[in-house]
Amino acid sequence: MAGEFTGLTDAEWAVIEPFLPEQPEKPGKGRPHAFFRDILNTILWVLITGARWIDVPKGKGFG
Repeated sequence: MAGEFTGLTDAEWAVIEPFLPEQPEKPGKGRPHAFFRDILNTILWVLITGARWIDVPKGKGFG
């Protein structure tokens, strides 16, 4: 059953963040790193909504 997901709240992120490695430094060349919070928001959005990866919203909060 599909649901709605608008992104992790600051409180939810505060619980999850300590379990993740440190955010990598920006590379000198190449594609910039995506923020872990954006990546996790994207994965959770797909799992909760049941949508396809191609349908991931573009914009702030999604990687």
